[in-house]
Amino acid sequence: MKINLDKYIRELLLQHDCVILPGMGGFVANYKPATFDASQKTALPPSRQILFNPHLVHNDGLLYAHISRETGYGYKEVQAMAEVYFKTILYEIGKGLKFTIDDLGYFFINKARKIEFVQETTDNLLLASYGLSYLNYNEFDRLPGRSAKIYQAVDDTNPVVRQRRIRRWIYTGAAACLLAGMIFIPVKLGYLNLSSFDLGPVDSFRKEQTVQEQVVSAPDINTQLAESETVSTGPEAESVKPEAEPAATEAPTARSEDEIPARTYFTPQRSYHIIVGSFKDFENARHLKQIMADEGYDAEILTGENSFFRVSAEQYSIKEDAITALSAIRDQQAYSKAWILTQ
Repeated sequence: MKINLDKYIRELLLQHDCVILPGMGGFVANYKPATFDASQKTALPPSRQILFNPHLVHNDGLLYAHISRETGYGYKEVQAMAEVYFKTILYEIGKGLKFTIDDLGYFFINKARKIEFVQETTDNLLLASYGLSYLNYNEFDRLPGRSAKIYQAVDDTNPVVRQRRIRRWIYTGAAACLLAGMIFIPVKLGYLNLSSFDLGPVDSFRKEQTVQEQVVSAPDINTQLAESETVSTGPEAESVKPEAEPAATEAPTARSEDEIPARTYFTPQRSYHIIVGSFKDFENARHLKQIMADEGYDAEILTGENSFFRVSAEQYSIKEDAITALSAIRDQQAYSKAWILTQ
């Protein structure tokens, strides 16, 4: 019964960084980057460099388990065959011979009587570069004097062509100056008077358009905004602000056809609210509104200053009606501090 351990050792070195030969030593696979040989003009892809360490003698079971799985032999049987294989290696190198592992390298004893291994294979043992061979390359020699010729072709222009370019620039500048003078001088001296042009149709169209836009425009918003007024009849109520006098409408006067018609001013309509409560919390205001609605009032909630919510029991357009209704509401104990808000 004999098996070829060379094959299985090589298979494991393709997948693992360390393969131990129990009792003898261990192979270590180190990454080797791509190299360039300038003398041979070759480039070698990345690969694995196989070294041998005689101190790695502990059996990790990797080699025996792999052979047992591939051949079907038991672990003990594989171990017995491997030990014979290792003794054969030690015996041959001890006699000064080389022991070769196929497609990997060979063992030998150096002058210090220690085991050494030399990698000797044409295959790349790095899976990422497996199958890649060396590459031959050639250097490109720069042609002497080529850059100088290009520089000369660009810099040393024909004198005749250069003179033509300079003349073209001079003529272009002179033409630009002449054109600017033809435009600037008549305008400066008044020969080109734009007021003499008849723009009557355009001007009349602009006037008609301006008159139409101003006739349909809304009145000034400042005349529509009225100052809020507060009226009360009790000492605890707020002071009553006098109403602003409505703006008088000016009598129309005779105007020319081009003048804008006079604006029409409108007097804002005031409303008087009877406030029965003012709250910071909207839920309290909503609750009071519901109570007033249940009592038959046309209640609503108004937003006041400082984010207060005011509950209005009734709303009137005539101040005297609001004062009369305020007296009736104040007769109730719950609304004795009611007051009038003018908007």
